[in-house]
Amino acid sequence: MNKRILTITCCATLLLTPVIAYSAESSTNDPSTIDPFQVNDVTHKNDGIKGMYGSVGVGFSVPDDSDVEDSGGGSYTFDTGFALGGAVGYKFNNVMRLEGEVTYQKSDLDNIKHPLIGSVSIDGDVESTALLFNVYTDFMDDGPVFTFLSVGAGMAKVEADFDSVLGVDLDLSDDDTVFAYQFGAGIGYVMAENVVLELKYRYFATEDLDIDGDETEYSTHNVYLATRIHF
Repeated sequence: MNKRILTITCCATLLLTPVIAYSAESSTNDPSTIDPFQVNDVTHKNDGIKGMYGSVGVGFSVPDDSDVEDSGGGSYTFDTGFALGGAVGYKFNNVMRLEGEVTYQKSDLDNIKHPLIGSVSIDGDVESTALLFNVYTDFMDDGPVFTFLSVGAGMAKVEADFDSVLGVDLDLSDDDTVFAYQFGAGIGYVMAENVVLELKYRYFATEDLDIDGDETEYSTHNVYLATRIHF
């Protein structure tokens, strides 16, 4: 599963770059003399943007299987869900950014795998709401296209709703609030002097959760398309 998400991210990154270049090139009447990253005769560079900013992003979330330590063991599997994020931050210089971010993600439960009964379908969902503080480092900062790495830490509330198993109603719900962290990487494009488009991958995880008396894990692989606007 991890390899699939990394492959998707790399492919999306490779696809995004030529689209950006083509769009910029189309804006001139003389393709033979145009800078491929020039927009309206102005080349916008990442190292020219600093100060306060706001960011919003939307994407998809792929949770890892969640192992259960109690109740005889086993694990939960999930369907691909969605992820949302909003942040307020500050870019200090050409390479360093700090931000506070609120994220929300939700995925439906798919199956529960148990050593005694095998794999059975389960209806329900798991959602998380997190407050994280992130540090970014930008690279290739002398032009409009750049890459970045990020790391973040904070707290997350994870809630699990178990509706039914094999058609038998359960109507169980529980949540836990624990320490959370994330690592990320991505590519950005400076669209205007204060607007940046970003494609980013995030690995998000929490400490072990206590859900309905069982100790379980929670981690996801998220891909966001985000817009950052500097004030």
